Amino acid sequence: MNGFELATPLCRLSRYKTVPMIAFTGYSDHEDGERALQSGFTTQLVKPVNPSHLMTLIELLLGL
Repeated sequence: MNGFELATPLCRLSRYKTVPMIAFTGYSDHEDGERALQSGFTTQLVKPVNPSHLMTLIELLLGL
């Protein structure tokens, strides 16, 4: 199972509809980003991920 296969059914459950999800991928093309959004991810980050950028993104998504 990959992240796309996990995100799609999770987003169908009402309790998870508002939970932000970040896709981590090794691919940076537009098509992969679109697939992530269509699967229910809030956004996508390309690996390797800058830890500072990740923390800032999490704070933004959680409204901290």
